[in-house]
Amino acid sequence: ASINETRAHREILRIYTQASKLTRPIYELGYDVARPVPEKLVICWMLWHVCRYRDQR
Repeated sequence: ASINETRAHREILRIYTQASKLTRPIYELGYDVARPVPEKLVICWMLWHVCRYRDQR
């Protein structure tokens, strides 16, 4: 199934804003500053990995 990009972006922002003081710096290591709104690449990868392997593929 396809994932809606708007929903994914909202979830990425939610994860980031609710992150603890210890976790947030790790997320900030993966900023993609080339985009107009920096993307949190660590969170993107984490969500991709969870979605990709949730069915033991």
